[in-house]
Amino acid sequence: MPAIEVNGTTYLDLWSYSNLMIAAGSENNYMVWSDNNTKVKIVIGSQENTLYKDKDIVIYKGASYINSKFYVKP
Repeated sequence: MPAIEVNGTTYLDLWSYSNLMIAAGSENNYMVWSDNNTKVKIVIGSQENTLYKDKDIVIYKGASYINSKFYVKP
């Protein structure tokens, strides 16, 4: 999965992550952006995280990356 490092923190490509979620094939896995694109809710099975742009999400070269600490294997 593509990743970048910003100030010592590893961020994973959100597009690739969402494709892993889809490939896992569970209806309990989903991701929803807020209406104003400032946060995203990621649900993997029973685990749910809300990530915030400019805190947990980095935009780099037009792609969104999430802080790797929120990675949950689908």
